[in-house]
Amino acid sequence: MEQSSSKEHLGIPKAEFIEDVAGYMEKHGGDAESVLRFLDTQLCRYNAMNSNLNARRAYLRNQCPELNKTLAMIKLLEEKKTSQDDQELKTKFLLTDHVYADAILDSFDSVGLWLGANVMLEYPLDEALDIVNENLSHVVKSEKSLNDDLLFLRDQITTTENVMSHRKFEAPRHGHLGFLPRKRCKRGRGKIKAFPKDDPSKKPHLTGFLGFKAGMSHVIREVEKPGSKLHNKEKSEAVTMIETPPMTVVGCVGYVRTPNGTKQFKTIWAKHVNDGFKKRIVKNWYKTKKTNAFSKIASRYGNEKELEKMKDLMKKYCHSVRAICHTQMVVNSKKQIRSVHSKRDPIMEFQVNGGTVAEKIDFVVGKFEQDIRIKDVFNMEEMIDVISITQGRGFKGVTSRWHTKKLPRKTHKGLRKVACIGAWHPARIQYSVARAGQKGYHHRTEMNKKVYRIGEKENMKTSGVTESDITNKSINPMGGWPLYGYIKNDFVMIKGTCGGPKRRLLTLRKSLLSHVGSRNAMEKVNLKLIDTTSKKGNGRFQTTAEKKAYFGPTKRERTVIVSAGGDKTV
Repeated sequence: MEQSSSKEHLGIPKAEFIEDVAGYMEKHGGDAESVLRFLDTQLCRYNAMNSNLNARRAYLRNQCPELNKTLAMIKLLEEKKTSQDDQELKTKFLLTDHVYADAILDSFDSVGLWLGANVMLEYPLDEALDIVNENLSHVVKSEKSLNDDLLFLRDQITTTENVMSHRKFEAPRHGHLGFLPRKRCKRGRGKIKAFPKDDPSKKPHLTGFLGFKAGMSHVIREVEKPGSKLHNKEKSEAVTMIETPPMTVVGCVGYVRTPNGTKQFKTIWAKHVNDGFKKRIVKNWYKTKKTNAFSKIASRYGNEKELEKMKDLMKKYCHSVRAICHTQMVVNSKKQIRSVHSKRDPIMEFQVNGGTVAEKIDFVVGKFEQDIRIKDVFNMEEMIDVISITQGRGFKGVTSRWHTKKLPRKTHKGLRKVACIGAWHPARIQYSVARAGQKGYHHRTEMNKKVYRIGEKENMKTSGVTESDITNKSINPMGGWPLYGYIKNDFVMIKGTCGGPKRRLLTLRKSLLSHVGSRNAMEKVNLKLIDTTSKKGNGRFQTTAEKKAYFGPTKRERTVIVSAGGDKTV
């Protein structure tokens, strides 16, 4: 067996499995250091052979398609030669890489074959066919032999590593380097860095919206997935509620393409903007004259010709249009969301997709000083992206921040550390080494969140009703959402979680991907129950009426005040 293996795998020494440890150590020097040095050297040789054999196999695999193409071409020439028609053969001739020339073949008696080293020889068709077939069989045979050698070599590497007491030389790193730098985000809201691809065949529409995270609950829905074991069965899933007050359009921005990228061309503002918008723009709002901000806009719109001139310039030169929108935090001196303490309106640009550039500009200008609701942007069962700022965790060590492995229990000066932060030289710490620092409050984008329900403010009292649960109840749980309160405006319910704590401003964006072939995206959502029990404890009751029917009238309700003097009867 040893002779056959040595003949079959020439040049690859067979690894020796240790059965007698003492005898093996005497054979290789007698001490552990020399034995480990020998095994390390042998393992390095095996790895070098492995890389060389893999490179040879890749070269042979690239040769097979070329030989097959040559073989097919020679057979085509033979068919042309034996056929009766005397038509010329028109083809493309490769001059250099990616450069072809038209060629006309009128003779099919011989063919030229490249032999390597810039040498080409002319052969008759039958001899060329034999040469190419012989080369192809040789390549297939060599590749099969190489595969056998690689299998044998892999066994030797495994045996050597086992002999070296299962020493592990590779491990996945801790923490993803694609999210560097892990530092606090500059802005307190998610920024859209890429918009969906424009489709001129559709009507003009916005591609994003703003909302505030209210909290999480769970729903029970019937799965509609033929072929799955869960088909027509009930499933409990976590959902997130996002309150989305109406947005107001106050501006239209046009962008042009330049050699240095997309640049802003011109902005058209609405005639009137509210104080919440001005508070976000103007510094020291209460110390300055409030009437100065945006005071020239009204005078600019006094002449309709000026507005039409700006629109015509944008329609002529711009290639993309965005709408400047903001959410009104205060309406008629009353806060929209009581738990969000800011009185400054969040402002963001949203790209307008669909239609021509002229239709986009007319669409945005026509929406000036009007409210846009969540139902105008997103639809039920649509896949959307959520861009948010995650919850801040403060300054954390490497164990919490990068999830590195803790050191042994009796490690000097602590065990929640990195044992080695790098070599002596280069005399600096590499960026990939885990270090302590900021955790949380990072900018993150979560993709493909399915919309389970879009609720309207007018139907808030029955927003929690489903086909199976016909109880008149709101989407708000008993006692309200913890650290948030009650949802009183339009809302959107998405599947799963999203980044950020309660009251955090979220940016919702239409998906960048096409979901035509996705079963999860195309699945119909059939909600059976939306949980509205109290989120402040172990809630048992979906509504106040259900709790009252279970416990009966309270002591105050059983007490009847007989007189104003305070006499009471039970």
